[in-house]
Amino acid sequence: MEPAKLNKIKKAFARQGGIIDQSADAQAYLRLRGAEGVTFDSKTILLPENTTISAVFEEFIHTAQHRTGRVNQLIEAFGNVKAELILEIEAAEKLIRHRKAYHIPPIETRQTIQRLKLLRQAFGR
Repeated sequence: MEPAKLNKIKKAFARQGGIIDQSADAQAYLRLRGAEGVTFDSKTILLPENTTISAVFEEFIHTAQHRTGRVNQLIEAFGNVKAELILEIEAAEKLIRHRKAYHIPPIETRQTIQRLKLLRQAFGR
């Protein structure tokens, strides 16, 4: 994602009390987890330095899942592992559904479709 666009998004999220952390510590944590992004709650996102449009919007989808109580609802119903798969599946489906509105490049959409297939297999769908 181009830096100017990401900075605009970061400033808008900060005005709502949110933090997008791309610090050295955040980079180390993402490498440790092997993740393109991590959302801790409705206000805290970690992103790699060279992030993609898909990764940014996926983490915002996860903040909404926290805000609406979806995360806690699924954890209570299924436990952490299954809940995480469901949340990832829902986020991937939304990224694909709204790819035009989010201006997601076709290559990123193809990658999301592939990841969605793997997530569904892992979940048993």
